[in-house]
Amino acid sequence: MITYPNKTYIVPENVNDFITFMDRQKPTFTCVYFHAAWNPYCEEIDYDYSKFCDANASFTHVKVDCDATPKLKLFFDARYEPQFLLLVNGAEIKRQVGFNF
Repeated sequence: MITYPNKTYIVPENVNDFITFMDRQKPTFTCVYFHAAWNPYCEEIDYDYSKFCDANASFTHVKVDCDATPKLKLFFDARYEPQFLLLVNGAEIKRQVGFNF
């Protein structure tokens, strides 16, 4: 997992990286954000996403670059960007396709 200074999200490098992290950490609440650098909608919401992460610091936030990790995108069947998955104990409870904070 990649971490960035002053950011409250982590970035997986591949599917195994994500699965290993989830198995070890066992976060209760997780928000997975699928984005693509070429997508103008993703670029528009980056600031709002950072505010969302800060406001919901009790969640584990994972930002998935769909171009860098296409197998992770397929693993979660994320067909569109931006897309958000809310997981509770690793199980999907809500999927939000598009931008709606």
